[in-house]
Amino acid sequence: MIRRGAEIFSKLYVVIACNPDKKTFVIPIKNRVRLMREWTDIYWLNNVEVIAISEHEYTVNAADKLGANVLIRGIRNSSDFEYEQKMSRINESINPNIQTILLPPPDTIAKISSTSVRERLGKKNWESTIRELLPRNVYSYILKNEGGLRYKMIPKYVWDTYAKRQHYHNLAHIAELLSAFYRGKWEHPDDVFYAIWYHDLVYNTKALNNEQKSVAAFLKDQSFNERIDLDNVCKLIMATDYSKPCPDDLDCRNFRTIDTNIIFSDPDTIREYEYAIRKEYSWVSEKRYYYYRRKIMKALGAPYVPYPDREQYLG
Repeated sequence: MIRRGAEIFSKLYVVIACNPDKKTFVIPIKNRVRLMREWTDIYWLNNVEVIAISEHEYTVNAADKLGANVLIRGIRNSSDFEYEQKMSRINESINPNIQTILLPPPDTIAKISSTSVRERLGKKNWESTIRELLPRNVYSYILKNEGGLRYKMIPKYVWDTYAKRQHYHNLAHIAELLSAFYRGKWEHPDDVFYAIWYHDLVYNTKALNNEQKSVAAFLKDQSFNERIDLDNVCKLIMATDYSKPCPDDLDCRNFRTIDTNIIFSDPDTIREYEYAIRKEYSWVSEKRYYYYRRKIMKALGAPYVPYPDREQYLG
Protein backbone atom coordinates (compact mmCIF):
# COMPACT_ATOMS: atom_id res chain seq x y z
CA MET A 1 0.00 0.00 0.00
CA ILE A 2 2.81 2.40 0.86
CA ARG A 3 4.67 1.55 -2.31
CA ARG A 4 1.53 2.23 -4.37
CA GLY A 5 1.03 5.55 -2.61
CA ALA A 6 4.66 6.50 -3.21
CA GLU A 7 4.19 5.86 -6.92
CA ILE A 8 1.05 8.02 -7.09
CA PHE A 9 2.27 11.03 -5.10
CA SER A 10 5.55 12.93 -5.13
CA LYS A 11 5.52 13.09 -1.32
CA LEU A 12 3.91 10.57 1.00
CA TYR A 13 3.62 10.74 4.78
CA VAL A 14 3.02 7.51 6.69
CA VAL A 15 1.24 8.51 9.89
CA ILE A 16 1.44 6.12 12.85
CA ALA A 17 -0.85 6.53 15.85
CA CYS A 18 -2.48 4.55 18.65
CA ASN A 19 -5.99 3.29 18.10
CA PRO A 20 -7.71 3.84 21.48
CA ASP A 21 -10.19 1.06 20.63
CA LYS A 22 -7.35 -1.50 20.62
CA LYS A 23 -6.12 -2.05 24.13
CA THR A 24 -3.25 -4.42 23.37
CA PHE A 25 -0.24 -2.97 21.58
CA VAL A 26 2.39 -5.50 20.61
CA ILE A 27 4.78 -2.80 19.36
CA PRO A 28 5.07 0.62 21.04
CA ILE A 29 4.67 3.68 18.81
CA LYS A 30 8.36 4.71 18.82
CA ASN A 31 9.39 1.23 17.70
CA ARG A 32 6.69 1.13 15.02
CA VAL A 33 8.13 4.35 13.62
CA ARG A 34 11.65 2.93 13.65
CA LEU A 35 10.62 -0.33 11.99
CA MET A 36 8.57 1.47 9.36
CA ARG A 37 11.43 3.83 8.56
CA GLU A 38 13.72 0.85 8.19
CA TRP A 39 11.20 -0.80 5.86
CA THR A 40 10.94 2.29 3.63
CA ASP A 41 14.74 2.37 3.51
CA ILE A 42 14.79 -1.26 2.33
CA TYR A 43 12.61 -0.32 -0.66
CA TRP A 44 14.39 2.98 -1.46
CA LEU A 45 11.20 4.97 -0.88
CA ASN A 46 12.95 8.32 -0.69
CA ASN A 47 9.73 10.29 -1.06
CA VAL A 48 8.17 8.65 2.02
CA GLU A 49 8.40 10.14 5.51
CA VAL A 50 7.23 8.23 8.58
CA ILE A 51 5.87 10.24 11.51
CA ALA A 52 3.91 9.59 14.70
CA ILE A 53 0.96 11.61 15.99
CA SER A 54 -0.85 11.68 19.29
CA GLU A 55 -3.94 9.54 19.69
CA HIS A 56 -5.73 12.77 20.61
CA GLU A 57 -4.98 14.41 17.25
CA TYR A 58 -7.19 13.98 14.19
CA THR A 59 -5.32 12.55 11.24
CA VAL A 60 -6.94 15.09 8.96
CA ASN A 61 -5.53 17.93 11.11
CA ALA A 62 -2.08 16.35 11.02
CA ALA A 63 -2.34 16.19 7.22
CA ASP A 64 -3.23 19.88 7.09
CA LYS A 65 -0.19 20.80 9.21
CA LEU A 66 2.03 18.79 6.85
CA GLY A 67 0.60 20.53 3.78
CA ALA A 68 -1.00 17.33 2.48
CA ASN A 69 -4.33 17.52 0.66
CA VAL A 70 -5.13 13.81 0.30
CA LEU A 71 -5.60 10.99 2.80
CA ILE A 72 -4.98 7.43 1.58
CA ARG A 73 -6.90 4.74 3.42
CA GLY A 74 -6.80 1.00 2.82
CA ILE A 75 -9.95 -1.10 2.58
CA ARG A 76 -9.86 -4.90 2.82
CA ASN A 77 -13.55 -5.76 2.76
CA SER A 78 -17.10 -4.37 2.81
CA SER A 79 -16.91 -3.63 6.55
CA ASP A 80 -13.79 -1.54 6.00
CA PHE A 81 -15.53 0.27 3.14
CA GLU A 82 -18.50 1.24 5.29
CA TYR A 83 -16.25 2.39 8.13
CA GLU A 84 -13.97 4.40 5.84
CA GLN A 85 -16.96 6.04 4.15
CA LYS A 86 -18.10 7.26 7.55
CA MET A 87 -14.60 8.44 8.46
CA SER A 88 -14.30 10.24 5.14
CA ARG A 89 -17.45 12.24 5.87
CA ILE A 90 -16.20 13.10 9.37
CA ASN A 91 -12.83 14.21 8.01
CA GLU A 92 -14.52 16.30 5.33
CA SER A 93 -16.62 18.05 7.97
CA ILE A 94 -13.43 18.88 9.89
CA ASN A 95 -11.45 20.02 6.87
CA PRO A 96 -13.21 20.09 3.48
CA ASN A 97 -9.92 20.87 1.68
CA ILE A 98 -8.56 17.37 2.28
CA GLN A 99 -9.87 14.53 0.16
CA THR A 100 -9.82 10.80 0.94
CA ILE A 101 -8.73 8.07 -1.47
CA LEU A 102 -9.64 4.47 -0.67
CA LEU A 103 -7.25 1.82 -2.00
CA PRO A 104 -7.85 -1.94 -1.85
CA PRO A 105 -4.67 -3.88 -0.99
CA PRO A 106 -3.16 -6.58 -3.20
CA ASP A 107 -4.68 -10.03 -2.73
CA THR A 108 -1.47 -11.23 -1.05
CA ILE A 109 -2.04 -9.00 1.99
CA ALA A 110 -5.80 -8.42 1.87
CA LYS A 111 -6.53 -10.72 4.83
CA ILE A 112 -3.68 -9.53 7.04
CA SER A 113 -4.47 -7.41 10.08
CA SER A 114 -2.82 -6.59 13.38
CA THR A 115 -5.56 -8.63 15.06
CA SER A 116 -4.70 -11.72 13.02
CA VAL A 117 -1.11 -11.44 14.26
CA ARG A 118 -1.97 -10.80 17.91
CA GLU A 119 -4.38 -13.74 18.02
CA ARG A 120 -1.61 -16.17 17.05
CA LEU A 121 0.97 -15.03 19.58
CA GLY A 122 1.59 -17.55 22.33
CA LYS A 123 -0.12 -20.43 20.59
CA LYS A 124 1.65 -23.59 19.49
CA ASN A 125 4.20 -22.92 16.73
CA TRP A 126 3.18 -19.26 16.57
CA GLU A 127 6.69 -18.35 15.46
CA SER A 128 6.16 -20.03 12.10
CA THR A 129 2.50 -19.10 11.62
CA ILE A 130 3.07 -15.32 11.80
CA ARG A 131 6.10 -15.23 9.48
CA GLU A 132 4.13 -14.81 6.27
CA LEU A 133 2.12 -11.95 7.79
CA LEU A 134 5.03 -9.62 8.54
CA PRO A 135 8.06 -7.93 7.03
CA ARG A 136 11.23 -9.60 8.25
CA ASN A 137 12.36 -6.73 10.49
CA VAL A 138 8.99 -6.69 12.28
CA TYR A 139 9.02 -10.48 12.56
CA SER A 140 12.45 -10.35 14.16
CA TYR A 141 11.30 -7.69 16.62
CA ILE A 142 8.28 -9.74 17.72
CA LEU A 143 10.32 -12.93 18.11
CA LYS A 144 12.63 -11.11 20.48
CA ASN A 145 10.03 -9.20 22.47
CA GLU A 146 7.51 -12.05 22.73
CA GLY A 147 10.14 -14.62 23.72
CA GLY A 148 9.84 -16.79 20.63
CA LEU A 149 11.90 -19.95 20.07
CA ARG A 150 12.56 -20.68 23.73
CA TYR A 151 13.88 -24.24 24.02
CA LYS A 152 14.86 -25.74 27.37
CA MET A 153 17.84 -27.54 25.85
CA ILE A 154 19.30 -24.32 24.41
CA PRO A 155 21.22 -22.17 26.92
CA LYS A 156 19.73 -18.76 27.61
CA TYR A 157 22.87 -16.93 26.49
CA VAL A 158 22.57 -18.56 23.05
CA TRP A 159 19.02 -17.23 22.67
CA ASP A 160 20.13 -13.83 24.00
CA THR A 161 22.99 -13.67 21.50
CA TYR A 162 20.64 -14.00 18.53
CA ALA A 163 18.00 -11.76 20.13
CA LYS A 164 20.47 -8.88 20.46
CA ARG A 165 21.27 -8.86 16.75
CA GLN A 166 19.22 -6.44 14.72
CA HIS A 167 19.82 -7.36 11.11
CA TYR A 168 20.11 -10.81 9.47
CA HIS A 169 21.88 -13.38 11.65
CA ASN A 170 19.32 -13.14 14.44
CA LEU A 171 16.31 -15.03 15.81
CA ALA A 172 14.46 -14.61 12.50
CA HIS A 173 17.25 -16.51 10.74
CA ILE A 174 17.08 -19.31 13.30
CA ALA A 175 13.28 -19.43 12.98
CA GLU A 176 13.49 -19.72 9.19
CA LEU A 177 16.01 -22.55 9.45
CA LEU A 178 13.95 -24.38 12.05
CA SER A 179 10.87 -24.09 9.85
CA ALA A 180 12.78 -25.71 6.97
CA PHE A 181 14.27 -28.25 9.37
CA TYR A 182 10.87 -29.47 10.58
CA ARG A 183 9.67 -29.85 6.99
CA GLY A 184 12.73 -31.80 5.89
CA LYS A 185 14.03 -35.33 6.26
CA TRP A 186 17.31 -35.83 8.09
CA GLU A 187 19.55 -38.78 8.89
CA HIS A 188 20.48 -37.28 12.27
CA PRO A 189 17.81 -34.69 13.13
CA ASP A 190 19.01 -34.00 16.70
CA ASP A 191 22.47 -33.16 15.41
CA VAL A 192 21.05 -30.81 12.79
CA PHE A 193 18.86 -29.10 15.39
CA TYR A 194 21.89 -28.19 17.51
CA ALA A 195 23.91 -27.20 14.44
CA ILE A 196 21.18 -24.72 13.52
CA TRP A 197 21.39 -23.04 16.91
CA TYR A 198 25.18 -22.94 17.08
CA HIS A 199 26.36 -22.42 13.49
CA ASP A 200 26.11 -18.60 13.66
CA LEU A 201 26.50 -18.20 17.41
CA VAL A 202 29.81 -16.44 16.86
CA TYR A 203 29.34 -13.98 14.02
CA ASN A 204 31.96 -11.29 13.55
CA THR A 205 31.97 -9.77 10.07
CA LYS A 206 35.64 -8.81 10.51
CA ALA A 207 36.78 -12.34 11.38
CA LEU A 208 37.50 -15.43 9.27
CA ASN A 209 37.16 -18.07 12.00
CA ASN A 210 33.54 -17.68 13.10
CA GLU A 211 32.69 -21.33 12.45
CA GLN A 212 35.66 -22.56 14.49
CA LYS A 213 34.65 -20.35 17.42
CA SER A 214 31.04 -21.47 17.12
CA VAL A 215 32.23 -25.08 17.28
CA ALA A 216 34.22 -24.27 20.43
CA ALA A 217 31.16 -22.67 22.06
CA PHE A 218 29.06 -25.70 21.15
CA LEU A 219 31.54 -28.15 22.63
CA LYS A 220 31.78 -26.11 25.82
CA ASP A 221 27.99 -26.15 26.26
CA GLN A 222 27.04 -29.60 25.02
CA SER A 223 30.02 -31.88 25.76
CA PHE A 224 27.87 -34.02 28.10
CA ASN A 225 24.84 -34.21 25.81
CA GLU A 226 24.38 -37.91 25.08
CA ARG A 227 21.52 -37.34 22.60
CA ILE A 228 23.86 -36.10 19.90
CA ASP A 229 27.03 -37.01 18.05
CA LEU A 230 29.40 -34.18 18.97
CA ASP A 231 31.72 -34.75 16.02
CA ASN A 232 28.80 -34.77 13.60
CA VAL A 233 27.40 -31.50 14.95
CA CYS A 234 30.84 -29.92 14.61
CA LYS A 235 31.01 -31.14 11.02
CA LEU A 236 27.59 -29.64 10.30
CA ILE A 237 28.60 -26.30 11.78
CA MET A 238 31.81 -26.25 9.73
CA ALA A 239 29.77 -27.06 6.61
CA THR A 240 28.47 -23.47 6.73
CA ASP A 241 31.98 -22.19 6.00
CA TYR A 242 31.31 -21.42 2.35
CA SER A 243 34.95 -20.81 1.57
CA LYS A 244 35.44 -24.58 1.73
CA PRO A 245 33.84 -27.51 -0.15
CA CYS A 246 30.82 -29.08 1.47
CA PRO A 247 31.48 -32.46 3.14
CA ASP A 248 30.13 -35.42 1.20
CA ASP A 249 27.31 -35.99 3.64
CA LEU A 250 23.56 -35.78 3.06
CA ASP A 251 22.77 -33.80 6.19
CA CYS A 252 25.61 -31.36 5.50
CA ARG A 253 24.40 -30.77 1.94
CA ASN A 254 20.82 -30.28 3.07
CA PHE A 255 21.92 -28.00 5.89
CA ARG A 256 23.78 -25.82 3.42
CA THR A 257 20.69 -25.78 1.24
CA ILE A 258 18.33 -24.49 3.93
CA ASP A 259 20.98 -22.01 5.11
CA THR A 260 21.12 -20.41 1.65
CA ASN A 261 17.51 -20.96 0.52
CA ILE A 262 16.71 -17.29 1.06
CA ILE A 263 18.76 -16.23 -1.98
CA PHE A 264 16.29 -18.15 -4.14
CA SER A 265 13.22 -16.51 -2.58
CA ASP A 266 10.78 -13.97 -3.97
CA PRO A 267 12.10 -10.46 -4.84
CA ASP A 268 10.75 -8.81 -1.68
CA THR A 269 12.37 -11.38 0.61
CA ILE A 270 15.66 -11.07 -1.27
CA ARG A 271 15.56 -7.29 -0.96
CA GLU A 272 15.04 -7.52 2.81
CA TYR A 273 17.87 -10.05 3.01
CA GLU A 274 20.33 -7.95 1.01
CA TYR A 275 19.49 -4.87 3.06
CA ALA A 276 20.15 -6.74 6.31
CA ILE A 277 23.45 -8.22 5.11
CA ARG A 278 24.64 -4.79 3.95
CA LYS A 279 23.85 -3.38 7.39
CA GLU A 280 25.96 -6.09 9.00
CA TYR A 281 28.86 -5.07 6.75
CA SER A 282 28.29 -1.33 7.05
CA TRP A 283 31.98 -0.86 7.92
CA VAL A 284 32.97 -2.02 4.40
CA SER A 285 33.11 0.59 1.64
CA GLU A 286 30.34 0.33 -0.93
CA LYS A 287 32.69 -0.40 -3.82
CA ARG A 288 34.52 -3.15 -1.97
CA TYR A 289 31.35 -4.64 -0.49
CA TYR A 290 29.49 -5.03 -3.78
CA TYR A 291 32.55 -6.33 -5.59
CA TYR A 292 32.87 -9.25 -3.16
CA ARG A 293 29.13 -9.62 -2.65
CA ARG A 294 28.62 -10.28 -6.35
CA LYS A 295 31.42 -12.85 -6.36
CA ILE A 296 29.85 -14.65 -3.41
CA MET A 297 26.36 -14.63 -4.92
CA LYS A 298 27.72 -15.94 -8.20
CA ALA A 299 29.56 -18.75 -6.42
CA LEU A 300 26.36 -19.71 -4.57
CA GLY A 301 24.39 -19.75 -7.82
CA ALA A 302 22.09 -16.88 -6.86
CA PRO A 303 19.60 -15.93 -9.60
CA TYR A 304 20.22 -12.20 -9.05
CA VAL A 305 23.07 -9.73 -8.72
CA PRO A 306 23.04 -7.26 -5.79
CA TYR A 307 23.45 -3.56 -6.58
CA PRO A 308 23.68 -0.55 -4.28
CA ASP A 309 20.99 1.57 -5.92
CA ARG A 310 17.36 1.12 -6.89
CA GLU A 311 17.66 1.60 -10.65
CA GLN A 312 20.41 -0.97 -11.08
CA TYR A 313 18.80 -3.43 -8.67
CA LEU A 314 15.44 -3.39 -10.39
CA GLY A 315 17.05 -3.36 -13.82
